Amino acid sequence: MKSKKNILFYLLFISNSIFAQEINCVIKINTPKLQQADPKIFVTLKNDLTEFINNRRWTTETFKPNEKIECSIIITIKEETSQDEFKAQATIQASRPVFNSSYNTTILNFNDVDFNFQYAEYQPLEFLENGNTYELTSLFAFYANLIIAMDFDSYSPESGTPYFTKAQQIIQDAQNSSNKGWRAIDGLRNRYWMVENMLNSKFSKIRTMMYTYHRQGLDKMYDNPDQARKAITSSIDILKKIFDENPNIMIVPFILNAKTDEIINIYTGATANEKPNVVETLSRIDASHAQQYKKILK
Repeated sequence: MKSKKNILFYLLFISNSIFAQEINCVIKINTPKLQQADPKIFVTLKNDLTEFINNRRWTTETFKPNEKIECSIIITIKEETSQDEFKAQATIQASRPVFNSSYNTTILNFNDVDFNFQYAEYQPLEFLENGNTYELTSLFAFYANLIIAMDFDSYSPESGTPYFTKAQQIIQDAQNSSNKGWRAIDGLRNRYWMVENMLNSKFSKIRTMMYTYHRQGLDKMYDNPDQARKAITSSIDILKKIFDENPNIMIVPFILNAKTDEIINIYTGATANEKPNVVETLSRIDASHAQQYKKILK
């Protein structure tokens, strides 16, 4: 994608530029407790969803095959509540490459506990850009746009805005759904609040954090680890400021849930002076991973 890739990287591949869709998503469907439904339906469902998210064009950008955003969606079917209606949850992960390395960094790691939908085998997966009423395609279109938005923000300041806006429109269109996750009242950590926080001007520094952490931090780790780590520390300080002002905000743990192991690895090689402050900060703003952050001090 010309607008976000390093110029050298672009020049190396310009002669190979061809059209490709934006996402390369691997989908897995687990049915550990389901006894009644025909397992063949889930093979068809997986194939339909893979085609829907990977073969649909979500942006107006031109991607080369090597630029596709890698992701995985693991759906666990918990119950068939009625014919063709399923209660489920899903883990959605996405990553993007780090410049000058073979390493991929996770940009999204979210467990959607209300991933409920209707599906009849061989039913076409329809999606309308405005006013979509199909729960399953709304879910997948929402996450496709969220993944793209997170990826774009990590390369260029607030360049993911058009896709956060599309995700917000999908939320608004799904407000009348009987399923949870689309409304503010459904809980503090759901699809609604993810996008609301990202587009809320009050929390705009979250978007700065994504760029600083990835483009000024990780992407420069190869050339200057100490300088890159300083940029990452400044991005953590941004999260600290937002958390101090809004301790119940969803977006801070949402961001850090994708970064815990990576941050531990980064600061394991930090100086003795750096480690205590970053561990104290992370343990406070991301209490669920506090024990893990203590590994940095060892």
